[in-house]
Amino acid sequence: MDSRISGKVISSLLAPEENIEVAENNSYDSLTSREQEILRLLAEGKDIKDIAKDLCISVKTAINHRTNIMQKLNCSNMVELIKYAIHIGLVDI
Repeated sequence: MDSRISGKVISSLLAPEENIEVAENNSYDSLTSREQEILRLLAEGKDIKDIAKDLCISVKTAINHRTNIMQKLNCSNMVELIKYAIHIGLVDI
């Protein structure tokens, strides 16, 4: 995981679960299979450029997918997004 957000993620995991309830109202199932794949890769700590390369898509497309994921799950930043992914069991901490 990128060191710029890993500390924030750990701190937020120890904090009350205030944003999870909002995200749970917007189901993981509402994501397309590509968005689910990108969410998993983001939660595993992959950089958006690496995700684009691995999936043979442009960086702009990967960014658009990330934006759509965040909107659908009502996450305002990467910390909330990763916290959500951990909460639903997409990745282990």
